Order: sequence, then C-alpha cells, then structure tokens
Amino acid sequence: MNPDTGTQLDQSADLWHLVYSRWRAMFHPDKETKIIYTSVDGERILRVRPLDTTKSFSTQNFEGIDPEIYRYGSLVQIMAAELPFYVGKPDVYEHEITTPGDSWFTLPYFNPSTVDIWSEWELAWGAQYVLPDYSFYNEIKARGIADLGKTVLTPQIVEGDGATSVFTRPDLETYISEMETPVGLRAGGRDFEYPIPPGSGTSDPERGCVVRVLGVQDTAAVRLTLPRWYDSPFSTPLVA
Repeated sequence: MNPDTGTQLDQSADLWHLVYSRWRAMFHPDKETKIIYTSVDGERILRVRPLDTTKSFSTQNFEGIDPEIYRYGSLVQIMAAELPFYVGKPDVYEHEITTPGDSWFTLPYFNPSTVDIWSEWELAWGAQYVLPDYSFYNEIKARGIADLGKTVLTPQIVEGDGATSVFTRPDLETYISEMETPVGLRAGGRDFEYPIPPGSGTSDPERGCVVRVLGVQDTAAVRLTLPRWYDSPFSTPLVA
C-alpha cells in the first residue's frame, strides 16, 4: 500500500524508498520499539530491538536486486526481545490495614495466561509481611509437595525505607525501596523461588492467597500485581 494515499502499490519509482525508510526509522538497536497487537483479548505488547540487518525474504527473481527494476520486494528483519513474551494488562489488587498489631487477609492469586508469571508486591512501611511463594507442585527445587504452602517473611519495612517493591522474578533484585536502602540485606537469606504456572491459582478473592501483616504500628498497605505474559499475541481468548 502507498503510505501517502492508502491505495494499491503504484508505479512511483521512489515509493520503495519511502516505505523502506519509514520502516527502518521505527527501529533502533539501542532503544526498544513497542509493537501492539489488538484483538478481542485486548492489547498485547512486545518490545523489540533489531538484531541484524534486513535481508531478502527469498530467492525469487525480484528479490535481492536493485528495487528500481521491479519497484517492490520483501524483506525480513530479525528482532530480539529482552522479555520474549507478549504482555497484556496486569491484574492489580490492593488491601489496606488500619488496625495496629498482627492481621491477615486474602487476595486473588492466579495465572490465566500461557507462560509462568512472577508476582510483584508493593509494601507500605511500618510492618513486616508474610507473602505467598507456593510451589504449585513445581519440582524445580525438589520440594514440590513440601512447598505447596511455602511463604516468605520479609524484613521489617521501616520509615527510612519508604514504600518497598518486592520482585519475585529471579532475574531482578528482590527488594527495591523508595529510599534506596538495602532492605534485602535484612532478609536473612529468605527469598522467593516459584512462579505461578499457566492455568494455576484462583481468581476467587477468598481462596487465592493468604497475606499476613505483622507488627503494624499505625497503618499498612499492600498492592499485588500479577503480570499477564503470553507466548502468542492471540491466545486464551476472553479468559478473565
């Protein structure tokens, strides 16, 4: 299609140059390009960078030669993605504690997508938290049954830390505090080990996961983010 007129490919000798230049301008090896797929499932995003120079698609008689001859051709551009999944809108749940002391509550904890996901938490200062790290029978640590109800006790989140993010992904630092304090050094070696597998858990807020909050001084709050990663831009349609 002619990007200027929206009509079928015309016979302009320079149209190939316009199309190719606009395409190449959308990608840069040092900056991620966001590709958005839209369907009845909503938006799914893949962030990529070019990995190699463009190449001719095949060896047909119009490929790999001066485009001025036929004025059209096909190209393949190999891309790389730091996160090799199509990312949908995450599910976010929040809970606030207004009673000093110890308490507990439940939140939805589930994965309707097609690949493993790793939960993310945002914790207010002024308490210590016990967060789920259920194995879902995963034998990666050879404790699939023993760790069905595994939890992780966080360090005490103090005022000097500020709000603290907890990333259960093994490729990220677990504790990132608002004030950039070394919260992880106070964790006593306790860490998260298990993702939520595809199709596991439940969206029922009363049966998802249990979160315990210890030693609340005044108030505390928790925000749980469940990423939605997919191995295809279109999959598990209309699954809530």
